[in-house]
Amino acid sequence: MIIKKLTATFGGLTDKKLELGDGLNIIRGSNESGKSTWCGFIRAMLYGINTSERDTKNSIADKNRFRPWSGALMSGSMELSDTEFGNLTIERRSTSSSPLRNITVFNQSGSITELESSDIGERLLGIGGSVFERSAFISSPAFPSGDSSELEQRILSLVSIGDDSAAYLPAESTLRNWKNKLKYQRRGEIPELESQISDIEHRIEEYSKRSARLEDLTAKVKLLEEQRQALTHELEAHSVAELAEVAQRRKLAEDSFKRAEAKRIQLEKASPSASLEDLRAIERALSAEAERKKIAQSQASLLEQKRTQLNEILQKLDNFSPFLGCTPEEAETFVENDLSALRQLETRHFPVTRLFFFYLATPIICSILLFLRTNPLTALIFSLVTLSIGVSLGIWDIRHRRKKEKGALLSRISEKYGTGDTQELRQIVFRYAAIYNAALSLKQEVEEAEQALSSSKIPDKDLSLAEQLFPCVPISALPGAINHAIDLLSELDAARAEENKTRAVLAAIPEVPTVPSDSFTKKPDRTRQETERALANIDAELSSLRREAALIEGSFTDGVSPFVLEGKLTRLREALDRANIRLRAITVAMELLDSANSSLRERFSPTLNSRTAEIFSLLTGGRYDRVIVDREFSAMTGDGSSLGLHRALELSTGTAAQLYLSVRLAICESVLPREKNIPIILDDTFSSFDDARLLRALDFLYDISHHRQILLFTCHSRESEYLTGRSGVSFTDIN
Repeated sequence: MIIKKLTATFGGLTDKKLELGDGLNIIRGSNESGKSTWCGFIRAMLYGINTSERDTKNSIADKNRFRPWSGALMSGSMELSDTEFGNLTIERRSTSSSPLRNITVFNQSGSITELESSDIGERLLGIGGSVFERSAFISSPAFPSGDSSELEQRILSLVSIGDDSAAYLPAESTLRNWKNKLKYQRRGEIPELESQISDIEHRIEEYSKRSARLEDLTAKVKLLEEQRQALTHELEAHSVAELAEVAQRRKLAEDSFKRAEAKRIQLEKASPSASLEDLRAIERALSAEAERKKIAQSQASLLEQKRTQLNEILQKLDNFSPFLGCTPEEAETFVENDLSALRQLETRHFPVTRLFFFYLATPIICSILLFLRTNPLTALIFSLVTLSIGVSLGIWDIRHRRKKEKGALLSRISEKYGTGDTQELRQIVFRYAAIYNAALSLKQEVEEAEQALSSSKIPDKDLSLAEQLFPCVPISALPGAINHAIDLLSELDAARAEENKTRAVLAAIPEVPTVPSDSFTKKPDRTRQETERALANIDAELSSLRREAALIEGSFTDGVSPFVLEGKLTRLREALDRANIRLRAITVAMELLDSANSSLRERFSPTLNSRTAEIFSLLTGGRYDRVIVDREFSAMTGDGSSLGLHRALELSTGTAAQLYLSVRLAICESVLPREKNIPIILDDTFSSFDDARLLRALDFLYDISHHRQILLFTCHSRESEYLTGRSGVSFTDIN
């Protein structure tokens, strides 16, 4: 197969194109020019993108790593030439959820071919995606890892029979599948047979247990039915005894009712025609009359006392002769008038005019004459002496007159009231007012008592009803007669209540048929409630036992008898024996196959080891001539000058990369289908090669490019400079 032209919208590539030649293609580009993206695009166009892959801490899933930077959906086309299918064009388109999911394949005439499917890479190259990535797709210098079962199967097939159509792995897988079908942990034919045998044995055992249980239930039901019959007879005995008790109670109730009725009739005849309320009214009237008489007597006595007190108070008022016939207010006015006249006398001013005319006029005239006729000093002295004498005489005269008038006024007051002291006069007025008011109040009480006493008489209508009811009974004997009548009415009410009560009791007791005397039996020891509870418990237990027995009997009608189960159990045991024989045979076969495979693994792919050693020796200039590749594709190498082999981790980075390339190229030659001529893709594989070993590697690739397309992506110019001018080499820059 030869890839001719690529068109990609993929990662950092947006509608980019790449044209390729038939032989060795040197695709040169600087870092971040898209070399690894083009490699990933070729792989995606052939095998698609795994949408179930998820990002991890150390890697990014291809569906996220190669998402177009432009925001468009992934898409692309690949033009190729194939010896089987001719010239083809593969187009892939993406949906919103599945990148590069839709595939369309055109042939040279533009018609859609039958290759349009998700496994188009396997159809064109003859290998799966995992083999392609671990063989012809050579990127970073690291040995294959992960699931390499398909690649291992191809190599082992080539080693064993020279053909990859048969191998240890399919045979071992087939035997293991057979063994797993027979027995795998708890699954398989043998565990299923063992489970069925155990189930049938359990069913047979359960059948035996159910049969024994059914017999036990039948015996218990029979015993309980006998006990139930005995309890039923006991309930019948309770019923007969209860009927007799009811009949006896009804007879006693009838007798009580008749006695109460007779007593009520007798009391109705002896009781008065008046009602109890009328008798109570007469009784209250007589009681009120007696109470009024007592009150009248008490009022008469109190009236006599108040009259005596009134006379005593009136005699006390006679001692206040100045105030006779006066009210307290009038008496107080008389006293205040007299005291006011006394105060006016004490506060009256001196008569200055009289003093001047009678006592000062003469001294003044004499003093003037002396001033005119004698010495002024003598006249002054005389004037002062005479004026002093005149003033003193005038004052003495005024005081004497006032004292005389005051004495006369006090004499009149004392004669009128018996004292001239102001405070004592006020006390006399206060005592008079108190005695006057007491007399007035007592007089009013006497008048009210007289009026009440005069109106205290018994109306005739209060005794009219008593005279009608008891015409022959005197008034003095009425209270006793009324009490007797009230007692009769109370007894009558009690008799009526007793009659109603006995009537209700009689009505509550149903009439029962007469129980024959020969039907009376001894009453059972336990009560009816105890018997009913015992019967209910037995009924519940019987119901439960019968239900359980019915379920067991129903389980016997499922159509499978113990004899059928025994026959089926025998057949299953025979099948189990045959399965165990097959299992032992398969186990022996697997042991033999594993033993043969172990021997084969000891010389794992001599062809691969030999070809890898040849290529590695060529690349290293004969430095290393031995290479061993184990089943996990880990390589070890050695040279003729040293003992032992060295792991790839012990080699330098460049030498390890050359060993890695040797293993990959040997795998391509040994494993990949020769008729397909699958292209080899190298992504910056020579970055750690020195110039000498690089040239040897380029020469080797140039040799195999005559029958296989080589796509070498590099960021260096050494490859182009060395191969320039050679035929069959194409150079492409993707900067």
